[in-house]
Amino acid sequence: MSDQRLDTFHFEDSRNLAEMDLQSGKDEFQNKIRVVLLDWSDVALKLLKNEIEKDERIRVIGMARNAHEARNMVVALDPDLLIIDILSPCSGGIEFIKRLNRFNPKPVLLLTPLSKLPSGLAISAFEAGIAGLIDKDALGFWEYASSPGGFNICRKIREMAS
Repeated sequence: MSDQRLDTFHFEDSRNLAEMDLQSGKDEFQNKIRVVLLDWSDVALKLLKNEIEKDERIRVIGMARNAHEARNMVVALDPDLLIIDILSPCSGGIEFIKRLNRFNPKPVLLLTPLSKLPSGLAISAFEAGIAGLIDKDALGFWEYASSPGGFNICRKIREMAS
């Protein structure tokens, strides 16, 4: 794998995870659900990663801030599942999901605040091929994601990956 492709990863720890996973060939991730996150917010990415990795069966192997980074991660890392916020300004939204499902189908979990979702966008997302939807607002994402207990997104990930 070239250094140029690894440079697309947003966080240093994601780059290290990718290098370990792709280059070492260790069984470390073999029995885990491998997830790539797409959200424009660094804070949201870090909170999601911390919450998801509380479950020993799940590993965040990449964190992208836009569709281009996410696409590179999907190609390079072959995750089991993607979690995206479709309202991310640079996510590419519905078109990204359509292209992903056309060329490299993966289950996509949409994690977005439904109160801010334009009318009809959720239906378009399901038509584009998302496998599930979680409302950030209903989860109390910003209020509780970093508190003890937080919200439990892991159950939904396990369901979608099985």
